Amino acid sequence: MRKQLQSSRPSLDELRLREMQRSDLRDVVKLEHASFREPWRPGDFRRHLDQYHDYDCEVIVDLCDQVVGYVITTRPGMTMEIVNLAVAPAWRRIGVASWTIAALQAAARALDGDQLLAFVRESNVAAQLLLRSQGFVCTLIRRDFYLLCAESAYVFEWWPEQRRPFRVRFMPHNRISQYLPSAPAHDGTV
Repeated sequence: MRKQLQSSRPSLDELRLREMQRSDLRDVVKLEHASFREPWRPGDFRRHLDQYHDYDCEVIVDLCDQVVGYVITTRPGMTMEIVNLAVAPAWRRIGVASWTIAALQAAARALDGDQLLAFVRESNVAAQLLLRSQGFVCTLIRRDFYLLCAESAYVFEWWPEQRRPFRVRFMPHNRISQYLPSAPAHDGTV
């Protein structure tokens, strides 16, 4: 029985990113509601697809073209910002989000070394740990960033090796450090 359950587990080899279509919105909105306390509304996704041309909306799909996640990014200048990222419950904890971030990092490297940026809720420790495991550094805390709940945002940044700054001006000590025994000391160096 255990062997049968393991063999039916999804594989990362089955995944690919493709441009989000209006026909994906039902699955994306359902996934959004399963993932977030304050989910985006369907109109928010439609605006990002139809009106906001500086946003890239992609879905993560399996071999059968079933939506298993999505990522929305924007590129203001030389920085690619991860605006939203979610993975379907059945596909969580097997590396899909890490796979997606690695794909974004590869895209940033290909675009002459762009920086990646993500704003993460203070309460979203899982996302903070994910970003840290992918080489992101928390460089700033924006107090009361999320207006509806007055929650702070941690600003995480990542740079390709050739563009990595020698020092980060501000390296806040945040509560996720306790979960990372191998985390570097917070002395401002990267």
